[in-house]
Amino acid sequence: MKKIKIYIRTFYLLLIVLFASLSIAQGTIDSLKTELQNANNPDTEIEILINIGSDYTDNNLDSAYAYLMKAKRKLEENPHPFLKGKFYQALGLYSLRAKKFNEAIVQFKSSIGLYTEVDSLSLIPIVNNMIGNCFDDILLYDSAIHYFQLSIHMIDSANNSVLLAYYYNNMASVYLGMNNKEKALKYYINAATIFKEQQKFQKAAVAINNIGLISKGLKNYVIAKKYFEEAIELNKKSDNIYHLCINYNNLGLTLSGLDEYEKGIYYLKEAIKLSQEADFIGLVAQSNHNLGALYKENEKYHLALLYTEKSLTTSREIGITYGEMINLTNIGEIHLGLQQYDSAVVYLLAALELAIELNDLEVSYEIYENLANTYEGLGMYKEAYENYRSYETLKDSSYILKKARELNELQTKYDTEQKELENQLLKDQNEIHELTILRQKIIMIAVLLIVILSVVILIILFISRAKRKKQLILLEDKNKLIEEKSLQLKESNETKDQLFSIVSHDLRGPFNSLIRFSSLLNDEIKDDNYKNVPLYTKQLLNTSNKAFELVENLLNWSRTQIDQIVVHPSSILLINIVNDTLDIMLPKVDDKQITITVNIDSKIKVFTDPDVLTVILRNLLSNAIKFTFKGGKIEIGTIEEKDYCVVFVKDNGKGIGHESIDSIFTKNKGYTSSGTENETGSGLGLYIAADFIKKLGGKIWVESELEKGSTFSFSIPKKQG
Repeated sequence: MKKIKIYIRTFYLLLIVLFASLSIAQGTIDSLKTELQNANNPDTEIEILINIGSDYTDNNLDSAYAYLMKAKRKLEENPHPFLKGKFYQALGLYSLRAKKFNEAIVQFKSSIGLYTEVDSLSLIPIVNNMIGNCFDDILLYDSAIHYFQLSIHMIDSANNSVLLAYYYNNMASVYLGMNNKEKALKYYINAATIFKEQQKFQKAAVAINNIGLISKGLKNYVIAKKYFEEAIELNKKSDNIYHLCINYNNLGLTLSGLDEYEKGIYYLKEAIKLSQEADFIGLVAQSNHNLGALYKENEKYHLALLYTEKSLTTSREIGITYGEMINLTNIGEIHLGLQQYDSAVVYLLAALELAIELNDLEVSYEIYENLANTYEGLGMYKEAYENYRSYETLKDSSYILKKARELNELQTKYDTEQKELENQLLKDQNEIHELTILRQKIIMIAVLLIVILSVVILIILFISRAKRKKQLILLEDKNKLIEEKSLQLKESNETKDQLFSIVSHDLRGPFNSLIRFSSLLNDEIKDDNYKNVPLYTKQLLNTSNKAFELVENLLNWSRTQIDQIVVHPSSILLINIVNDTLDIMLPKVDDKQITITVNIDSKIKVFTDPDVLTVILRNLLSNAIKFTFKGGKIEIGTIEEKDYCVVFVKDNGKGIGHESIDSIFTKNKGYTSSGTENETGSGLGLYIAADFIKKLGGKIWVESELEKGSTFSFSIPKKQG
């Protein structure tokens, strides 16, 4: 059976839900602001500020942060353990929405500690679930499962069965991400059972539809059909037309897998009819596409062309680029099936442009294969050969990515099984609890490294793609396009080699240390000798933090390469950002007994992005600490100008030779040298700082003299424009 391409885009539905939720949230916020004005005691004021900040996290992160910082200042004046726990829960939610996952995890854990202190145990499962969501978002599935399981075990299932069903859904989603379909099915079935018992028919229908999709993916079409039919009945009962259209689409395609084409066509036409009546434009495009694909599979090309062209028109009208791409591809394949080679070339080339823009490798190499067959039909054998060669190249690249994903899935499955065994062991052996936590951190770093390598490969492929051309490429220009793509591939390979060089060189040391100290810890435990465990634990923590800092810089570097850093400037007090950054760096400062002096007027305001400025200051301070001798001094100060504020970080450390200054901010090279305590680094920190300062509209420069120290200065605007 030929492969049928399917896509589901719910753009309009998402807009409706978004506007509705924003309207409801704004109404709640306005009500809370009125309550804030009438608050008659500090505790009430703090709680309202936290609630406003929490509500803003769904639609305005800047406002959320501002209100949470107001609550923080009030808490410093009037400490209250429960409210402090609630503050860290809200701050963790803000960090989660801002995709600062590691910060969110730390803040959520602080919240759990405070809730435990005041015996607010009913809130702990909710926070554990949020931690699980953080780990799920960064693809650390074993840790996500661990925290979801903690939530499930702590919840009162008798009184909170619906909440338990939501947690089961989360577990199913994680296992599906791990490609563990058996366990995903188990948890979806548990969730669906509870939703049906509580008469939450819409939620039950979604879970049952997911069960059907998994069964269909496993080619268990009979079972899939049963679940889709059950979902249809539930959605009819709750009058949920939108999900009913989705069910009809899924059932129609499933019936084609059972060779019941006429029934499949019937349900797809029903989906078109309902979605048109309800004005679900995205579903209209999807249903027309699926029906066209089904007709194409049965070689009814004229009907296939009719419905696919309808889907193409709708996709273009509502701006679904992915839908436009696969419809163009299908139309090209239909013309190829009709041996209309000239028309096939036009549509396939148009689809190829979009596939390159979207960096969709699977569709790209399928298009190259179709182009090769089309050119062969035209008797243009040179062009056919070139497209077949491109097809083979992309197929190899897709195979590499597939293997990387499979390796990640196998690693995650292994980690999850080990985690389950450890959880069972913890019930009987509480005395090795701390050692188990250390092992989890090591596994997390190992899985993170695998994910980073996969991301690096994807980044290389993104960089190698050219921007979409304004006009369709004419047939006679094809050879020139192939040459340009070959040059881009060569440049991408050079960038890949540089990245692999950094990863292999700078991560080898920390991970060798992690392995060595883990082995020593294991030997100590086996011998019942705990004398050196604190020392080895400290070394493991320091090495893990060092590896994490390097990984964070690598991720920031990667984001700059694909221009994903978007600044959101606002007018902020400079001293607040400096103080927050110093709080993060205090452990390093204390280790080297360094004195830090801050000479900044508390009233100075700058117009900048606080998160980006924090990254800049953290890298410059980290660099100064690294090259300052034990017991040395660092000064942070400002020089005010008319439109700019110059911030400087000055140390009395090793200094930099004149011949090395030119390479400090050079892309992909950077300046690397051992610190005063033989600290090592990748050199990416200063380049990242320089690139971020440029994005903020400022400049960076350095003055240095060997053995006398260095002064790194940068300028940032004081106001907008």
